[in-house]
Amino acid sequence: MNWLTRRRVATLLAFAFVLGIVAFLPAYLFEDRLNDTLPAPWHLSMSGTIWNGFGVLRAGPAGDAVAVPLTWTFDPPSLARLRLAWTVVPSSAALAGSVKIG
Repeated sequence: MNWLTRRRVATLLAFAFVLGIVAFLPAYLFEDRLNDTLPAPWHLSMSGTIWNGFGVLRAGPAGDAVAVPLTWTFDPPSLARLRLAWTVVPSSAALAGSVKIG
C-alpha cells in the first residue's frame, strides 16, 4: 500500500468519524435556533439525535396549547443528490402524512 492510498483511506476514515459525531449530536442543541425561526405562538421541544428523534410542536398558552407530536429520521438517499434531508412525520389525529425537509 503506497502513501497515496494510505492517505485516501485515512481521509475517508476521518470524514466518516466526523460525520458519525455530527449525526449523533443531541437534537436539543438546535432547539433554540429552530424556535427563533418559528412564528410567535409556536414552540418546539426536541429530544433524540439529529439522525432521528422526536419532539412536540406547541401553539398557544400553556393551558390550552395545541400539541402536535413529531418524529423525524434522516433520509440517506438525499446524500446521493448532495443534499441533507429528513422525513418528518406528525403523530396527531389532526395531521396525517409525512414531509421531507432538506
